[in-house]
Amino acid sequence: MEDADIAEAIGLFYASLFQVASPSQLQVVEEALQPQISSHVNALIIKIPLDKEIHEAVLSIHADKAPGPDGFSAGFYHSFWEIVGKEVIREIRSFFKSGKLHRRHNETHVRLIPKGLGAKRIADYRPIALCSVHYKIIAKILSRRLQPILSSLISKHQSAFVPG
Repeated sequence: MEDADIAEAIGLFYASLFQVASPSQLQVVEEALQPQISSHVNALIIKIPLDKEIHEAVLSIHADKAPGPDGFSAGFYHSFWEIVGKEVIREIRSFFKSGKLHRRHNETHVRLIPKGLGAKRIADYRPIALCSVHYKIIAKILSRRLQPILSSLISKHQSAFVPG
């Protein structure tokens, strides 16, 4: 089998797995959901982060985690914060102000890791996403802000997602 055939098979597998529901299916889900976050709590979640909050998020990302498509790991940001910090802060704040993530920060490499020995089918591989550090910083900030209210958002039947 040629590389192009393998790539196409993988693409088709994941395209069918993650296909978008039809608009009518989405409408049914939207009608069934009730807002769970107040305007006040939402404002706290999306507020523009302070320098310290951004820097703490950077430091909380493991330095040796795999780099994203730009080739920079969190270790680079840890070591050269004095040089890159102001620009990183500006870009992270820009996201929180606009709600738009710069295209280069949203690029992700997906790698397939075998779940065990002798993996032969696509389902025998686990996809992992190699995201940019900027993306990880935003995710850290948002996840830290959501953590205190998760127990009120997640059903007791889904307790595996909530510590305890």
